[in-house]
Amino acid sequence: MLRDIRFALRALARTPVFTSICVLMLGIGIGASIYIFAAINALALKPLPFADADRLAHVEYTDSRDGARNLSMPLADWIDLRERQGSLQSLAGYYVGSASIGGIDGAPERLSGAWVSADALPTLGVRPMLGRGFVASDQVAGAAPVVLIGHRVWQLRFNADAGVIGRSIRVNGANAQIIGVMPEKFAFPQNEALWSPLSSDRLFAQSDSAPLVKSFGRLRDGIGFDQACSDFDRLMLALASERGMPLRGDKAKVEHFSDEFIQPQMRDATTAMFVAVLLVLLIACANVASLLLARFSARSRELGIRAALGASRGRLITQVLTESLVIATLAAVLGYFGSDVVARLTDTATTSTDLPYWINFESDGRDIAFCIGIAFIAAIVAGLGPALRAGRIDVQENLRDGGAGHIGSGARFGRFLVSGEVALCVILLVCAGVAIRSTLHAQQSSLGIEVDGVLTGRMGLFEGSYPDPASRMRFVEALEPRLRELPGVQHVAFASTLPLMGYERQEYARVGDVVDADERRPQAWASSVGDAFFATFGIALREGRLFDARDTAQSARVAIVSASLAETAWPGQSAVGQRVQLSPEDADSPWLEVVGVVADSAQADYLQNAATSEAHRGHGNVFMPIDQQPPSFVSFALRADGDIAALGDAVRDAVLAVDADLPVYWLQPMEEWRRKIFWGSDLMAGMFGAFALLAILLAAAGIYAVLAFDVSARTREIGVRRALGAQASSVLAMVMRRCGLQVLTGLLIGVPLAAAFSMLLAQMMMPGSHSDPRVYVGVVGVLVLVVLAASVLPALSALRVDPMEALRHE
Repeated sequence: MLRDIRFALRALARTPVFTSICVLMLGIGIGASIYIFAAINALALKPLPFADADRLAHVEYTDSRDGARNLSMPLADWIDLRERQGSLQSLAGYYVGSASIGGIDGAPERLSGAWVSADALPTLGVRPMLGRGFVASDQVAGAAPVVLIGHRVWQLRFNADAGVIGRSIRVNGANAQIIGVMPEKFAFPQNEALWSPLSSDRLFAQSDSAPLVKSFGRLRDGIGFDQACSDFDRLMLALASERGMPLRGDKAKVEHFSDEFIQPQMRDATTAMFVAVLLVLLIACANVASLLLARFSARSRELGIRAALGASRGRLITQVLTESLVIATLAAVLGYFGSDVVARLTDTATTSTDLPYWINFESDGRDIAFCIGIAFIAAIVAGLGPALRAGRIDVQENLRDGGAGHIGSGARFGRFLVSGEVALCVILLVCAGVAIRSTLHAQQSSLGIEVDGVLTGRMGLFEGSYPDPASRMRFVEALEPRLRELPGVQHVAFASTLPLMGYERQEYARVGDVVDADERRPQAWASSVGDAFFATFGIALREGRLFDARDTAQSARVAIVSASLAETAWPGQSAVGQRVQLSPEDADSPWLEVVGVVADSAQADYLQNAATSEAHRGHGNVFMPIDQQPPSFVSFALRADGDIAALGDAVRDAVLAVDADLPVYWLQPMEEWRRKIFWGSDLMAGMFGAFALLAILLAAAGIYAVLAFDVSARTREIGVRRALGAQASSVLAMVMRRCGLQVLTGLLIGVPLAAAFSMLLAQMMMPGSHSDPRVYVGVVGVLVLVVLAASVLPALSALRVDPMEALRHE
């Protein structure tokens, strides 16, 4: 083997151009495969950074009446279930929210925080690096407020002071004592930086301000996920029976802890892209196989001499495979480091924080093992055909004719590879076309709002400083004139939340509705908004009126609905004057009189609903006057001339002038929210587009190589034809006819396969886009152009064959 390797290195070194081309082609395919496998490894294969992580289970409700939607459980349910369940060692709980901190050096800052039960950290097997964790007494009513801070907060806000334990800071307007500092890189559950104890007080759990919580625990020995799910289903039925009313969900869902945070669509997308890069790798292998075949034909006399001197068939096969293995090894090194560079660039360009902190894209043993394995497989795939042909070499014929007798069959194998490349190209191009068409279709559809020139931000008005609706409204009224006075500002709108951020989805009822207990009421996105909201976002009035000075906290409760909700709730009728009730299960929920209908506007789930027949608007909207329902979290939007990003500091100063302890977060142009909506689809379309481009380039190189080899192999035949009077057009037609047959064969194989692949891909992105005939027409057109471009030089080479030189060939 060492002798074969040394010989292969010497042989490849004598043909540096050939070797470089093969290494580059195969390196592109291997590098792309490593890049996508690294994402799959990070999302699905790497163990979580917790003790006995494969036994960690996430528990939540599902509602089969609403498409099995996953639901957090009310705090009261969590308290009851954790005392009764026996499948888990403990049932820890948590919820995430906004945490504004002050009382330390520097301006107030908004952090993402989590409220966790005392057993959450022990369940994860994590301890604070300084101080202590939460204990049961921290969760009871009346306990002194305490917090844990993240490592980064400790470094940036406290200069990594080891004496920080015991210091007091203001969290959400109330004083709290720091009792611990968490380890570096710990940010449970996703990207949080501060933790407070989750209340377990039953009286608080029954109040309207009690949160919805998520829960998790470690499975007991001998208990599996299915059994735990059945146990929780039984407990839920018993709890609902005791209370005499249904719970928030009708079934339990017990799954692996990581499945709560990694959406199935994301894993499906990475799997689809992995299939795509494998197709690119196959094209690269086919190209290298074609080049090795041409190299084998050129070396057939050498191989014949070696066979005549006693080399066995196995030795000849081994020698050719060794050369393929050396090429694949060099390509793997190139691909590994190339994929690492691309991964770093991707990480730098990616701003999404939706992934949990424990997702780690750094290379590990699996990535290296995959690199070695894929290189070995590529070496076999690329070199097996030429190697087997080397093993069947005819010694006498090669010594007598210089290997010419093997050229024809080698060319036929090369043409077979070209057909395969074209078929693989069709699959990739169609999938890329589906992805790009889906994204463009979604982006070109109207969002229903004007995003240009709008600056957004958000603030949390916490109970300590703003205990009632009147105090929250006073803050809004004090801040509005300060923002309106900023240079270039045309409109200032306040709301509980803004378009594309995601409104609160609530059930609603109309007058006269009778709903069975087992049925679901219709739902709508609900938000309280200021008078200038519709003008700021350019949302047109369709019927009735907008909010104005008549709509105060003391006046009759009113609402404005979107056109899609009006059509759904009151088909064939005017919605103005109708009455609607949000959260009808709440006896204190008021009836709202509809005073206006406005055009639809997009929500945070825009892409999920973009293929529906409801004008891409999901459930529709119900807007209420902000004076009648002032929110605890206030969002604002400024429409201004000029550079809106330059207003950031002035906006922060205006807020601090009203409340010196209140940080502003999500201060960014509305365009950033639009980018966030399309981030995943843009990435997927871009990746498939890049893979398709690589496939086209590789296929063009493969077609060129095979045609050039075919022309070279038929030099004597072409010379004879020219000597007998064949016209240039007939020679050109002969060359292009063979090329056209290969392309046609590839299309006949590739189009049906592409239709199946694109159907699966479309289900992840935009249903219906896989059947767009323009995609298929475009793919065929692109391939025809690529084939023509790749055929030009070999065809011209055939026309330049001199008959006399051709007759003396070899």
